[in-house]
Order: sequence, then structure tokens, then C-alpha cells
Amino acid sequence: LGRIIPRLPADLAAAVVVIQHIPFAFIPSFAERLNWESALDVKVARDQEHIHAGQVLVAPAEYYCEIAANTNNKSVIKLVTPRPKENFHFPLADRLMASLAPIHRGNAVGVVLTGMGNDGTEGLRAIKKYGGYTIAEDESTSMVFGMPKSAIDAGVVDKVLPLDEIADEIVRVVNG
Repeated sequence: LGRIIPRLPADLAAAVVVIQHIPFAFIPSFAERLNWESALDVKVARDQEHIHAGQVLVAPAEYYCEIAANTNNKSVIKLVTPRPKENFHFPLADRLMASLAPIHRGNAVGVVLTGMGNDGTEGLRAIKKYGGYTIAEDESTSMVFGMPKSAIDAGVVDKVLPLDEIADEIVRVVNG
């Protein structure tokens, strides 16, 4: 993410929501570091926070998160069920992407990066089902090719790219 988020322009016509598989305590400093390196405003998401273009919301690891439309039909992030600290397992990205897919439909872009397991596969499936666009990191730049491979093997990825090409592809799709 440190090689993608800082390469996104300040005028990106989309919001970015990040699910990062790291321990709870590291999320705030992770968001701070990305904010310092990025043109976009990066912060840890709060419950019912409005999602808008030009921002990056990092989901707090201690909650399962979803995207919802509020009464004004604006997207908000919902911190749903608190996760027990001893349960540092999946699926986190699947739940978030599956919730945003029917709301943002063809405007949704889902990205799965290096990681162990299959989190993200069902989320990308939902995004594709509703007409969105999906990207997976290729094996050559993945430290652990589990998550991207799972999504690729499931046939739910539109584009497979090395890490350093993903930001450009996001900008192309969002602004194109």
C-alpha cells in the first residue's frame, strides 16, 4: 500500500477504503505514515463516517466494516461487529467489498494485494457481479501470492498487474 496510495493524485475522483491485515495496534501508525506520504487525506475510519473523493479511510482492524448508504443516500462506513482480539482472521475485505458493490455498482474498483488465504475473492466476485472493475497483484511482486491467486483462479479479476502499475491503473479506471 505504501507503493500505491502515495502515487494516487490529490484530485482522484474516488474515495479509497483500505482493509489491511495487520494487528489492531498498528493501524493508527500505519494510517499516519500513509497520510504523511500521500497527496490524499489518509486516516482511520470512524463509525458512520461519510466517504468522499480525495480521502483514504483505513478500516480499524478491531471491527468488521461495511459500506452503507445513509438517509441522504451518501456512502458511510459502518463499524459492525467488534472482532475478538484473539480472532485475527478473515474475511475482512470480502465483507466490505460485498457491501459496497450493490451501492456503487459500476463505479466500484476492487483491488487485492499480496496476502495469505483467500480474503478478497468473494468481494471481487460481488464487485464484478454489479459491474465494477477488479485488479489483483501479480505473482512477481507478491510476497505471498495466496489472496491474489485465489481471486485470479476464481475468474473474478479483470486485470493482473505488478505492484508498481496498480496505482496508474486505478487512476486510469477512476478518471477515465
